[in-house]
Amino acid sequence: MCKTNKIISIQNLVFSYEEELIFKRIDVTVFRNEILCIKGRNGSGKTTLLKLLAGILSGEEGSLRIFEGKSLFFVPSSPYLYEKLTGRENVSLIKQLWNADESYDQKAEHFYEVFDMAGYVDNLVETYSLGMKYKVFLVAALSLNCDLLLMDEPLNAMDVQGQDLAIELLKEYCASTDKTIVFSSHIRDLVNTLATREIELNHGVIAKGGKVDE
Repeated sequence: MCKTNKIISIQNLVFSYEEELIFKRIDVTVFRNEILCIKGRNGSGKTTLLKLLAGILSGEEGSLRIFEGKSLFFVPSSPYLYEKLTGRENVSLIKQLWNADESYDQKAEHFYEVFDMAGYVDNLVETYSLGMKYKVFLVAALSLNCDLLLMDEPLNAMDVQGQDLAIELLKEYCASTDKTIVFSSHIRDLVNTLATREIELNHGVIAKGGKVDE
C-alpha cells in the first residue's frame, strides 16, 4: 500500500453539537488505497466525523482538507432513496445528479447482476427492505468510481452472503482502482475483514490507531 499520497488531512479539528464538545483538536491523515475504519462507542462521534468529511457539517476550529480533485460519495447508515421510484430509477437519478458518463450504466448493470437484484430492481423502493436499499446505494457508489467512499455502519442490514460479497467488491474497488474507503463500525468481524487500518474515538480524541492486525 502506498503511503506517500494523502487524500485526507485533519489537523486540530474542533467540533461541538448543542454546546457539547464532540472533538477536541483531533488529527487524522488518510492515504490513498487505505480502507480506514472509525471505531468507538455509541455517541463517540463516528457518524459526525463522516459527515464532516462529506461536507454535511463544518468544524469550528482547525482544518479539514480533502485534496484537490478528489471526488467522494457518502453512504449513510439509512440510505436516502425516493420511495416512489424504483431502485433502477434511483440509480439513474444519481447518475444525472453527478453528470456521470455512459460507463456508469454499464457498471450499474454489472452490479445488479452481481448482487442478484433482477427480482426487485424495477420495483418501487417503498417495497424494499433496508438491506435491499443498501444494495441500491452500493451499486451507485461503485458505479460512480469516486476517489473516496465514505460509509456509515455499512452492511449491517445485509444478510451474511450479501455482506461477504460486498466486502469482496469493496476490497477489489480500493485495490484495483487506486481508491480510498473510510467507514465506521463497531462490528469486530467486519473491521478485521475489511479494514487495513483503524482509529478509535473516545471522549473527543483519537484514543487508538494502527493497522488492524496490530
